[in-house]
Amino acid sequence: MAVRVPDQVADLATALDSGADEIVITGRVSGPVTIDRPLTLRGEGEGAVLHAAEGRALVLSADVVVQDLGIVGDQGTGVYITAGRPTLTRVRVVSGNVAVVCRGDSAPVLREVVAERCAHGLLVEEDAAPDVDTLTLIASGGGMVFRDRARGVVRQCAVLSGSHAAIDISGDAEPLLEGIIVPQTAASAVFVHGRAAPVIRELISQQSRLASIELAGDSTATIVDAVLQKAGGSGLFVHDRARPVLRELTVEDCALAGVEVAEAAAPDAQGILLQRCAGSGLFLRGTAGGTWKAVRCEGTGKAGIEAGEQADPTVDGVVVVEPRGSGLYLHERSRGTWLSVRVQGSSLAGLEIAGHAAPELEGVEIFGSEQGGLWVHGDARAEVIGLSVQHALLAAVEVAEAGRLSLEEAVVDDTRGFGLRVIEDATLDGQAIDLRQGDTEIADRARVVWSGGAAARPIRVSGDASLVLTGVAADDVTALGEAVLERT
Repeated sequence: MAVRVPDQVADLATALDSGADEIVITGRVSGPVTIDRPLTLRGEGEGAVLHAAEGRALVLSADVVVQDLGIVGDQGTGVYITAGRPTLTRVRVVSGNVAVVCRGDSAPVLREVVAERCAHGLLVEEDAAPDVDTLTLIASGGGMVFRDRARGVVRQCAVLSGSHAAIDISGDAEPLLEGIIVPQTAASAVFVHGRAAPVIRELISQQSRLASIELAGDSTATIVDAVLQKAGGSGLFVHDRARPVLRELTVEDCALAGVEVAEAAAPDAQGILLQRCAGSGLFLRGTAGGTWKAVRCEGTGKAGIEAGEQADPTVDGVVVVEPRGSGLYLHERSRGTWLSVRVQGSSLAGLEIAGHAAPELEGVEIFGSEQGGLWVHGDARAEVIGLSVQHALLAAVEVAEAGRLSLEEAVVDDTRGFGLRVIEDATLDGQAIDLRQGDTEIADRARVVWSGGAAARPIRVSGDASLVLTGVAADDVTALGEAVLERT
């Protein structure tokens, strides 16, 4: 039996009391109303609206079907779902508070739902698990919140939020979000914290005042195929003890670092593209680490990749193109294992290692750096296996201050400065170094032990420096003053 409101009966309470299994709203009717048995509630015509001046406009705790209806809650919640599997299709909600709340163990189905002019769009809490497809949220506060043990699936969603994150996921929530676009938010597009473990696929954040994505707490988010644009902070900010999985992430035109990793965070990242970031492309600090594969930085405002404090990552496959700082800048007490690194056109050194840093690098190619190729200084201790430097404007390899470098299998070609320069209190232990261009200077109190390889240009040792050459093909080697030269 179908009942039409207000055509046949005056109000929804009367319609529900009639026992009807279908209620058709043809105009503006007043709420709030609670429905706790299965039925169909649908609107007919553009003027079909359920309106409540206060409280919860529509409360659902059963398998109710709601279609083609406008719902307005002036001061309270628009739709409040506590149980069952209600279905909302082509529903438009306007609310002074939260547009749609899902809680308890409810598993609602939402299709083509629009929430606008609301304080918050969608709140999913307790053990609720909605199935959502084609959702639009326009909120002055936050767009979408998952907390407690909430789960569920959200596909094809557009979120425009105000003072809060467009998507906030906390507690032990584990939703799947797919096909999400955030055109603009005054906070972050996505904020994951607590022990949350969401899976987020195909995300586009076009403009955010803070980081596009912030991952914090003990969260273990999985983010696949995301494009983050025009963040007012870093594109992606990972901190605390977060352990996200990141796959195919693009960050463009952010105000700070493309990806910033701090404290004890340790991402598992692969396929990261960082373009035109005002700061460094990838910035690791604290005791941050993780595993990074296939990272590409283009046109960054500072270093392509910067590791400071006590960062200790494992990185395999890095390409840095035309950074305005060094290609890689490893400083303070950072460490890490760096494999297959290529730097092209850096404004400063291709690879700068400073402070008390102690990294291990293998397979480093530096091409066209304006301020030298490899520069080790401060109290840094570096191990480099497999180095190629071409077209450096200053020294291809320089070790200065109290820096120590272990260098094995290096080739220097077409440098306009020194091929090798070791000065002050620096130390170099070199094996199989082939200097095809550029003079070698060893000065001050520097100590160099060089086994194997060749030097096509002159080698000069001066001051209190010492050089031990073993099996090095070099025709022009000179020790000046008190310098020590041993050659076998």
